[in-house]
Amino acid sequence: MNNLKYVIIGANEVNSIDFSKIKETSAETLRYSVNDGGQYTFVKYEGDIPDFLSGKTEYNQIEMLSILNDPNGIWYTESDF
Repeated sequence: MNNLKYVIIGANEVNSIDFSKIKETSAETLRYSVNDGGQYTFVKYEGDIPDFLSGKTEYNQIEMLSILNDPNGIWYTESDF
């Protein structure tokens, strides 16, 4: 199991991201929610929560995969396989 932590944020918060403190490299590399017009995205990081995410809910990998794979959720897309 990896040590990555995940935080869901509003797409309107992307401008506040310090990309040097997370795994993603730019706004273009973020994954946005699909079933609500892209109102949310998430970031991943290791170690302590970055200041700009303070007060947000942290998820581990298993929790985040559960959120992303929920067929009734805003992140879910049908697989082509």
